This record gives sequence, C-alpha cells and structure tokens, in this order.
Amino acid sequence: MGKTKAFGCIVLVIASMMVFSLVGVPEVASAYTPTPEDIEFIEWVNRTENEVYNGLLDIVEEKREIYIHAEHFDVLQNIIEIDDYNISSELEPLRREYKLELNEIEEACVNLEEAIDAYEIRYFSRYEKCMDAFIEHTKKALSHREKVRKYLERAREGKALPGFKTIFAIGSLLSVAYLVIRRRG
Repeated sequence: MGKTKAFGCIVLVIASMMVFSLVGVPEVASAYTPTPEDIEFIEWVNRTENEVYNGLLDIVEEKREIYIHAEHFDVLQNIIEIDDYNISSELEPLRREYKLELNEIEEACVNLEEAIDAYEIRYFSRYEKCMDAFIEHTKKALSHREKVRKYLERAREGKALPGFKTIFAIGSLLSVAYLVIRRRG
C-alpha cells in the first residue's frame, strides 16, 4: 500500500510540474491547431492585405484619383468582411490587429481624398494638413502590418507545436492512472 501511495504521489508531482511549467511558456500556451475557418481567414488576410498595399502603390505611382476611391471602397469592404469569419479565439489578436491596420488605411484614404480636393481648389494649408495626416496614418498602418505579419507567422508555426489541451490531457491521464492503481492496491 505504501509503495502505491508513493508511486501515486510521484506521478502527481511529475504531472503537475509538467503542466504548470509549460503553462508559462508562451509558445506552448498559445499553440493550437487551426480550424478550416482559421485557415480560410488566414488566407483571406494574406490576400486582402497584399491587395490593399498593391492598391496603395498604384495610387502613389499613378497619382490618379480614381484609384484612391477604389482603394477606399476595397478597404471599407474588408472592414465589413473581417467580422464575417467565425475564427477560434487564438486568432482574435490577428483579427483585432488587422482591423486596426485597415482602419488606419481607411483614414489615410480619407485624408488623401481631402488633400486632393483641397489642392484642386488651391487651399494649400488644408492640403498640407491632409497630406501630413495621410502620412501619419500610413505609418501607423505599416506598424500594424508588421504585427499582422508576426501573427500570421505564428499561426503558421502553431501547427507543429503541441497544444495546451494536449499537455493537460496527459496530466489528467496520469492522474487517472494514479487513481486506478490506488484502488487496486
């Protein structure tokens, strides 16, 4: 009987150490296996983000007002669509960061449209303010884009990592094994 209790205590201590030591490791605590909806969302973010930045490059290179309105419309459409995805909680930070990025781009588009309007009526002080705001919002959007890229990379790497649920399940199985052995003894 004493050997069974000692074995059970050792199993519980090892299981507890394993579970609690790994909870503090961010890579393990945040690891997950993406659902099909998560994969679809990740692909959508990749595609739309590239389209948005290609649109911005077209605006800068071509300097045509029609591109600005089209870009603004695309960004607004993405802001609406982003909430249509039913993603797991692990991807919520990505959704939140991409929303912030899209909102900054949308503000940049608004300021650029206003700058063009001000320039056309020769209201140059307003033009300068709008261009400064455009640049500021674009910088903020790029900052958010870096974070979005990091989240996307982590999401891709998350497939190979064991999830916290797996570690918890192992600890639970060890606890059940201890209880079974204890009842036999």
